[in-house]
Amino acid sequence: KLTWPEKFNAKRIAQVYRKSGQKGFARMYLLDLTAAEGTRLKADWLHKYPLERVGLDWPVYIGIDYASTGDVVRDRDRDYFGLAIVKAIPGIAVVVDGVREQMSRGAAEKKVRAIASMYPTLKAIGVEMEGKGEEFYGQLATTGTLPLVPMRTRGKSKGFRFEDVMAKHF
Repeated sequence: KLTWPEKFNAKRIAQVYRKSGQKGFARMYLLDLTAAEGTRLKADWLHKYPLERVGLDWPVYIGIDYASTGDVVRDRDRDYFGLAIVKAIPGIAVVVDGVREQMSRGAAEKKVRAIASMYPTLKAIGVEMEGKGEEFYGQLATTGTLPLVPMRTRGKSKGFRFEDVMAKHF
C-alpha cells in the first residue's frame, strides 16, 4: 500500500529498490533493522597479533574512506574520514594504526601525506571512490607521487564488501 504516493509512487519505489538493494531498501525504507544483522565487520573475525612480531621491513598498505566537513563545529553529524595503516606479508595483515576524525579536505590531504612519508615500505594507498572519495583521490593524484589505487565499490554495500569480500580473508 502506498503511504506517500506523491513522493514515492510505484515507479519511484522500484528505482529506489534497484539502487539500494534488498538489504538497504529493507533498512532505510521499510525500517526493518533485522535486515542489518550480519552486515558489519564482526569482532570474532579479528585477532590480536604481537606488535613485536611485525617486521619493520613489512610492506605497508593504507586504506582510505574519505569524508569531509568544512565546519566540524556546525556539522557534527557528518561522516568521519577513516584511514587504516596495514602491514602485511603473505598470510598475515596487521592493522598497526589508523585515523577516524572529522576534518576538512585540506587537513585530510595533509594527514595522508604526513603518514605516507613515515613508511618507507609503503606499497599502495587505496582510496574508496564513492561520492567525495573520487574528488579526494583526484586531489591527491594531482599534487605528488603517492602510490594511489582507486578502490571502486561498484555500488556494493559495506555489508556486502565485509561479508562477501573481506570475511573470507580473515
